[in-house]
Amino acid sequence: MNELRAAICTTAILLSAGCSFSQNPLSSLDAAVPDHDLYGVWVRKDLWGNHYTMIGPNPDKEGVPKGLLRIVEATDSKSQNAPLDVLALATTIGDSRYLSVIFGPEKTNKEAPDERAFVLCKYRVVDDTCEIFNLDGKFIREQIRTGKIKGDSSALTASTGELREWVEKNDTRIFTEKQVFRRMPLK
Repeated sequence: MNELRAAICTTAILLSAGCSFSQNPLSSLDAAVPDHDLYGVWVRKDLWGNHYTMIGPNPDKEGVPKGLLRIVEATDSKSQNAPLDVLALATTIGDSRYLSVIFGPEKTNKEAPDERAFVLCKYRVVDDTCEIFNLDGKFIREQIRTGKIKGDSSALTASTGELREWVEKNDTRIFTEKQVFRRMPLK
């Protein structure tokens, strides 16, 4: 469980403040289809340095759904201890695209479902630019408080179907903070 907490803390830094976690992804892991538009090496610059994000196919492993994306992030900042290495599920709802980034066991054989959490984000790829829109934590807390989506103080608890319906209705209010990444040219 400590590894999961450490990964979640790292992800919160990676995906910025305002992130919330979900107990479920936005679509079925077993029906995962990779989004090839995301493949490549992306860079984002901020006050702490350059952040390099490599996205590609998930290597075949027994028990891990095919079609997931592997995301590895490293930075030239002295503050990062180790690169982040996670899997993610790409989902399309209407005309919008989303990622459910997986933290915890990769396998889907129910070995430890309570140990798994998902960070949800929206993304848009145009040519060599990728915009990532993070969850608005304040809006989500209000939605949970008023009963518009199931959740508690640590995570969204709604089912995949309920999440999809909620995201479709509230997309522009859920995903607000934007980060811009540029694809690095291959030599």
